[in-house]
Amino acid sequence: MRTKISVLSAMVGMSLLSACGGGSMLSQSDSEKHKLIPDVVVEDPMAARPSENAPVMKIDSTNILSADGGNYVLPVGIVLDYGADSSSRYDAIEEIAKVSAGAIRLIVTPETPVQNLEAALNRASTDGLMVNLTLHDPALYCKDNGDELLRLTKENWFGKFLPVIAQDRYQAMLMISIARGWGPVGVFNPASAGYRSYMDYTKTMIRDFRKRGFKLPLVIEAPGCGEDYNVFDGNRVRELLASDTEKNLIIGLAAKGANYLSSSNILNAANVIRNQRVPVLFTEVGGSDVVEDGVKVETLLDTVFGNTALVVNPEWQGPNEKVAYLFPFAQTQNLKNTQLSFDINFAETYVNAEYLAIDGVNPMGFQIYLRDVNDNYANIKWHSIKDGDVNKSGWQNISYTIGANMPNTGWVSDGFDMTQVVAVGIELAAQDKPASVAGPIKLDNFRLIEGSGPAIVYASDFSAGNDGWVNSQWQGKVAEISTVSGDTAEKALSLIPQDDVFEITRPGLNLDLTQPVTIKARIYIPASITNFGLGIFAANAANWAGGGWAGTWNLTPGQWSDYSYTTDANASDFAAFAASGGNGLGFQFSQFAEDQQSGDAILIEDIQIISAAGSGATETEAGTQYRTNFSESTDGWVNTGWPDSPLADLVVATGEMSISTRTNGSGRITINKGDVGNIANLNLDGDIKITVTAFFPESLRNKEFNFQVFLQDANWSNHTAPINLEGDEMVYGEWHTYSVDVELPEGFDVGGKPRYLGIDMLSTSFETSEKIIVSSLVVEGPVPVEAEDVVLGAVDFNREQLVFVDFVDGAITPEQALKVSSEVISNPIGWFASTWYAARSEEAGYDLVLDMADSSTLTERGEVVVSAPGGLAEMRSLLMPDDTEVLDVQ
Repeated sequence: MRTKISVLSAMVGMSLLSACGGGSMLSQSDSEKHKLIPDVVVEDPMAARPSENAPVMKIDSTNILSADGGNYVLPVGIVLDYGADSSSRYDAIEEIAKVSAGAIRLIVTPETPVQNLEAALNRASTDGLMVNLTLHDPALYCKDNGDELLRLTKENWFGKFLPVIAQDRYQAMLMISIARGWGPVGVFNPASAGYRSYMDYTKTMIRDFRKRGFKLPLVIEAPGCGEDYNVFDGNRVRELLASDTEKNLIIGLAAKGANYLSSSNILNAANVIRNQRVPVLFTEVGGSDVVEDGVKVETLLDTVFGNTALVVNPEWQGPNEKVAYLFPFAQTQNLKNTQLSFDINFAETYVNAEYLAIDGVNPMGFQIYLRDVNDNYANIKWHSIKDGDVNKSGWQNISYTIGANMPNTGWVSDGFDMTQVVAVGIELAAQDKPASVAGPIKLDNFRLIEGSGPAIVYASDFSAGNDGWVNSQWQGKVAEISTVSGDTAEKALSLIPQDDVFEITRPGLNLDLTQPVTIKARIYIPASITNFGLGIFAANAANWAGGGWAGTWNLTPGQWSDYSYTTDANASDFAAFAASGGNGLGFQFSQFAEDQQSGDAILIEDIQIISAAGSGATETEAGTQYRTNFSESTDGWVNTGWPDSPLADLVVATGEMSISTRTNGSGRITINKGDVGNIANLNLDGDIKITVTAFFPESLRNKEFNFQVFLQDANWSNHTAPINLEGDEMVYGEWHTYSVDVELPEGFDVGGKPRYLGIDMLSTSFETSEKIIVSSLVVEGPVPVEAEDVVLGAVDFNREQLVFVDFVDGAITPEQALKVSSEVISNPIGWFASTWYAARSEEAGYDLVLDMADSSTLTERGEVVVSAPGGLAEMRSLLMPDDTEVLDVQ
């Protein structure tokens, strides 16, 4: 019988968060970068104010401490548009509590009667609800008028509502959002200067509330209608904290539009804040039912639920031991055309063990395996602790593409049914590892997702020419390349050998060579070539891989033949090449006798490359492919190093990069994005727009100054400058934005990443004192629409999960292997779902109930918010476990 445990997640819910530590970073803040614009409040000594010692919630790194300091709290609840018709909405507060909400976001307006606000706070207190109180006004929401912010703050928070919100009895339950969605719209650029006024006014508001005696958490809502989290990048959260005498700020984000569409978008936004050691709340969770391409509620709930990993720490007894842990899926799974992935994190003791340096040692390793309904076994692939994808510190993600059959990189037992799989497991094999090399191994996020199946990722019939195929120039040996009439196709690629060997390749091909790839083509070998060799190769500075060898035994001279090769036969070679950064393929022809050179042509028709990993292609939409980020560095921009372009100094400050020559009298400055190949979405195949915001000093006006933004294609064959400014086309002595719709020259290769994205500047004479400053360079064009994974099965340890010790080998016992625990990787994030019952018609699609005074009338959206995984019911029901709680040991 297998040894089994049930490990409870270390995840916790409202008022039950475990501490995650982390000290204050405020001593390193660069707070006062800009002069304060608005006036600081003049305090009224007679105004109501909270008592000096009134208890309040306090932030502790990314968490929120309860007012008594005894535990952490997590606001999770619902938005209530209390507003002008608050009398009719008062009963909704009790109904919100009935659906397991632990908090309420109470939106008031200048028209809300003071007595109704007080009644609402009393009702919330009775129902045990934390309150995020915020002010809505058309002059504030999605607006950035600072004068209106000051006026409405003075009239409402420090005027009309002050006698209520200053009462001591409310301080422990309150968080105040100063203004709902106030701030500039349409910036969404962490390096932009467009946030300066927002930052100045926000710091003034923080100081004003503190001068009034408020110590409670202030929720600072993002501009852009609450959605623009980029304002908080570049350490601006720490800048705001430095202006707060109480150091008690929470950042609020409204997760509604496409910027929060996927889990990665949501976490990216949250981590901009959490990386600065401040809590974040999703103050309003919208939905795709109102905003086209908006956030999906289920995705957000699952994402912000938090993440817990399984930690296994077997008590190794010696070398040559094996431990296998097995995790059941909730349902039986069909593995055909799927992708299986997981995350693993080895302790440094395994990765840097001294025994690994011994020649001939068999290092520790692991392999993922599966069990079907009849307990038959199949594994996928062996990984050594010395492999490049494992021998690293921190978390590593490993994935496998599974087609119509199990991958041949593993072993499959007779009778294994890949259509009825019930569990996934991991085998840890010590091999020559000594018992002293031990420590925790963390596992997380076993996911089986729906795959696309094999797909053609490249095809050419050469009807439009060579399609980018060129000599690789290996050893300087080449073929004469052209196109001629084909056999079954209109055109064929013609290759006339000029040496005894040559290689051709197509720059810009982006392939996943860690997965099987099939190359197909029709090839004609002329009768005059009676001896030759053919192979598929992949090569870069670190690796060379080859396979698919052919010759006269399978390609008959004097006739057309069908050629096919699948890299799976040499998977380890090509995977090693891919791991070192390569992703392109080519053809190698060799062994030509001298009389076969400069003679008859080899012809190739209809090349196809088919990837078992699927096409990787996605739908595209217009968006930003690249935007500079000069918040902390040059963002990869470097001197190009061309002979006639002396080196320049690139200096970054306050989101801007200044460029100045190091050589007085030089006539050229050229810089480029040195890591242009790492811009994931850069794709010039479509409608492209380039925009640059720059400052040109007045001293350049009469120096024949020429400013260019240039591109060079993947084949090194086309250089073009879409932005090419001269003379009066530029503005001198002040900032200006220049934009152009790109028209690429004929023949420009858009099939691969450009070799250069750069800035070229010419002048009769540059001086070292002349600084050209660039604050932003943006490339817009088609960007992939992130496909939503269809998760078929998952084991993620965020909730209670069965863990079996499936089998052991060697001296170690099941009990010694059964040393497991759970570890919180990231705490959950608080949120408020929009909205109980909308006060504005344009938000009616967010309604959670049909009758705001009856919680039993939940809409479909309401049912999701309450009952979906990670919804209100589950969050409310979570209990605080020990870090490790082990049950049902058998």
